[in-house]
Amino acid sequence: MVPLMDDLRLCSVRKLDELDRRFCFEIFSVHTSCILQADSELSRHSWIEAMQSTINSAYRDSHLLDNWGQGPEVGALPSEGRNAFSDGRRVLEQSLRVPGNHLCCDCGRSDPRWASINLGITLCIECSGIHRGLGVHQSKVRSLTLDTWEPELLKLLCALGNDTVNHIYEAETEHSGMTKPTAESSR
Repeated sequence: MVPLMDDLRLCSVRKLDELDRRFCFEIFSVHTSCILQADSELSRHSWIEAMQSTINSAYRDSHLLDNWGQGPEVGALPSEGRNAFSDGRRVLEQSLRVPGNHLCCDCGRSDPRWASINLGITLCIECSGIHRGLGVHQSKVRSLTLDTWEPELLKLLCALGNDTVNHIYEAETEHSGMTKPTAESSR
């Protein structure tokens, strides 16, 4: 059996009402998406709640990786057992080494201190507030300096980064006539 998603910690789930089929919902990540259909509204609601709970549990229950594997070099990890990586200054330094992460992914303001952990981007305080308003099913916001960071989440932030994520999400903005917000844009 092939799993739908490689790692639930990178996923979100949402209700889909705009489709021709009833009771659909989507499980998605940066790399893939899967649309599923329940047999009733109650069943869809139960599935969505179960998926959100499972995704949140995957964050809570994740352990420090013994081997970071292949990918971008993110520096030395703490070696004090299987605890979360919580040194705010080191998290900030690691995340800002990634191309584009020295600016807010959304508005371009310099010196971001927040991140969306499921999108793998850094944000300024203003844009982090907007992301919080979207709900955790869209964007899970954490402080780069105040919150605890598990190594897996830091690895995601360093593997993706603002340049890569903007390249994906903003690929069609030029053709659609949409403009990217700036630091001076209103909320």
